[in-house]
Amino acid sequence: MALDLCAIRRDLHQYPEVAHQEYRTAGVIEKTLQTLGLYPRRMAETGVVCDIPGRTSEPMLALRADIDALPIQEQSGVEFASRTPGVMHACGHDVHTTILLGVAEQLVQRQNELRRGVRLIFQPAEEGTTGAREMIAAGVLDNVASIVGLHNYPLLPVGKAAFRVGPLMAASSRFQITITGKGGHAASPHLSADPIVAGAAVVGGLQHLVSRVAHPLEPLVVTVGSFQAGSAFNIIPETAEMQGTVRCYSTELRRNVGQWMTETAGCIAAGYRCQAQVEYTEMMPPVRNDPELTQQARQAAVDVLGEKNVGEAEQVLAAEDFALYQQVVPGCFFWLGSGGPYHWHHPAFTVDEEVLPTGVKTLTAIALELVS
Repeated sequence: MALDLCAIRRDLHQYPEVAHQEYRTAGVIEKTLQTLGLYPRRMAETGVVCDIPGRTSEPMLALRADIDALPIQEQSGVEFASRTPGVMHACGHDVHTTILLGVAEQLVQRQNELRRGVRLIFQPAEEGTTGAREMIAAGVLDNVASIVGLHNYPLLPVGKAAFRVGPLMAASSRFQITITGKGGHAASPHLSADPIVAGAAVVGGLQHLVSRVAHPLEPLVVTVGSFQAGSAFNIIPETAEMQGTVRCYSTELRRNVGQWMTETAGCIAAGYRCQAQVEYTEMMPPVRNDPELTQQARQAAVDVLGEKNVGEAEQVLAAEDFALYQQVVPGCFFWLGSGGPYHWHHPAFTVDEEVLPTGVKTLTAIALELVS
C-alpha cells in the first residue's frame, strides 16, 4: 500500500473534532482521496462522499465510516494523544476513517474488477446522532442498492470479525421527567409536597417496567442518567428533573415503554401529592442486518481471515445511526476486533493498530464480493 495507515490514523487521532466540527478531518480525507486520483465532494458540510465507478451504471454499494470524536479528555498515555483539550477519539472513528481510506486505495487498484460502483461515505456527527439523517437528506443513498459498515470491537482480539443476522444494536429513546410539588422549609415537610422523595420513588418505579411489565425475554434497559433538584440543604424545592435513556431491540416495545413510563411516573408522583410530566423522544431505530447481505459479507470475511476468526457477533444495547441507512436500503454492520483493553467512550481507550490492515483487507474483500 502507498498510504501509510498508521500515520493517517495518528494524525486524525491527534486532532479530533466533535460532531458538526469535523472541518480539518474532512480536509484530510479529501486530500488523501485526491492523491488516489479520486474526486471527493462535501455533503452535509463536514461529510465527504466519493464514488469509485464500476463497469456498469447499476446501483452502487456504499461503504460507510464515521469521522467525529467525543468530548472526553484523553488519558490513554499514547505518544500521539489528542492535542485538543477535552476532545478525543474514544470510540475509534479515526480507525474507521483510516480503514475506509485504505479500502479506497485497494479498490482503485482493482477497479477493473468492479461491475458496480462503490460509494465511500465519510459521515460526520454519529455521536451527535444527526449525521446519517443529514447525509440521507442530502442524497447520499441516491443510486445506492446496499450499504456496509464496521465498528471496532475491543472485546475481540485483532484479526477477528463477527457478524449477526437481524438485530445487532439497540433502538434508543430519550426521556425527561419533571416532578412538580410544593416547595417549603425542610423542617416542615408536612406543609410541602416533596418532589425529591417523589422523584426517588419514580426512579425505582421505572425499573419495575423492566422486571414486571415488559416480557422477560425481551431485552430492555431503562437508565436514569441525571437527577437534578434543589438549591440548599434546608429547602424543599418546587421541582425535580430527571433524564435518561431507554434501549431495546423491539420498536413495538420502545413505543410501549413511553406509555408505561407516563402512567408509572404519573401514578407514583400522585401518591406523593406531586405531578409528573414525561417527555419521551424516540431517537434511533435498531441496527438490523439484512440476512442475505450479511451472509455474503461474512463469507467474504471468512475467505480472508479464516473460518476460526469469524464468529457470531455479540448484541449490544448501544445505538448507532447506521440504522437510519438500513431503513432505506439493505445493510450489514459488523464488529472488527481491535484488542482493547478499554471499551468505547473510556478516556483510556486504545486500539491495536494491526486492526488497520486487517480492516482494510476484510472490508475490501466484502466490497469485491458484493460488486464484482
